[in-house]
Amino acid sequence: MAQIFGKTLGNKKQVHVALKSISGLGGHRISDVCNELSAGSDCKIADLSQSYMIRLLKLFEKKNLLVEASLKK
Repeated sequence: MAQIFGKTLGNKKQVHVALKSISGLGGHRISDVCNELSAGSDCKIADLSQSYMIRLLKLFEKKNLLVEASLKK
């Protein structure tokens, strides 16, 4: 199980499906992020390494995406 922005993402879910549970991320932004990190459509959360998750979080920060708590403020 992985946690991003306080949301627990199930290991068996595909990355683009699991990221939809995070408030502020829609289909278009998720596809942009997955394409930039070269995560295929069949890539699952369990397949991601810790360094990949860090790269994902840095990309969210770089793109100045408002998600979860910062969006709700």
